[in-house]
Amino acid sequence: MTSDGQLAFDDGQLLAAIAWRERNPDAYRELVLWAREDEAHGARPSIALYVELLRRPWFANKLRLSRSDVQFLVNNNLRAELARLLQRDHGFEFALRKSMSDPKEAA
Repeated sequence: MTSDGQLAFDDGQLLAAIAWRERNPDAYRELVLWAREDEAHGARPSIALYVELLRRPWFANKLRLSRSDVQFLVNNNLRAELARLLQRDHGFEFALRKSMSDPKEAA
């Protein structure tokens, strides 16, 4: 953590999340779908929940939350940056702490 309270993420983690999204477009679509459904029901999106559902498709299917039987590997270190991608690309409101990879505010 930096002296101003920001997490010490660098652009490398954001690039890793973008690369994950490009390698796993079906999984990314699931993340978008689940976040939309949460927002439609008045709930804040939860990247932690979504990542666990991607890791356990049998559980997601049991809950009728997924159309896939494919298990995806998601590094826990990517969760925050995946949430930032979803927020940037689709406007979802995740509860996120500041990160050095966040866009810089104009002075």
